[in-house]
Amino acid sequence: MAARCGITPVCSFIIGHWYDTETTIEQTIKFAVELQNDFLAQCLFSISTPLPGTALYNHAKDYDCNILFYDYEKYDMMTPVMDTKYLKAKDIRNYYFKAVTTISRKAPKELATLLTLRKSLPKYFSPTYNYDDYLI
Repeated sequence: MAARCGITPVCSFIIGHWYDTETTIEQTIKFAVELQNDFLAQCLFSISTPLPGTALYNHAKDYDCNILFYDYEKYDMMTPVMDTKYLKAKDIRNYYFKAVTTISRKAPKELATLLTLRKSLPKYFSPTYNYDDYLI
């Protein structure tokens, strides 16, 4: 329905949660592909990151997580910085790349057309538009 009205649904998924397993990540990727195919949703992925001050950061051991890096430049939501009870950081990275490549490979032609049409919208709908110029 939204796609027929010119609205592109955007869905954001985080993988590598402390409770994620290979099975739950595979289910998440499958669900994202279904949303993309059925509703022309644009699906985005990021990696669960224990940001300072969050429960995951403050209580990592309680969640059976091992924070590997305290170099906050790596805390970019695309670089795994912890091992979980069920997955190593390397596994989380591999699933992240699998999710991103699966979504891009299985994107329906209609989604590409919709995203191309959005480029013709006025510049203030652009993510690179500088809103700071208009702050009071």
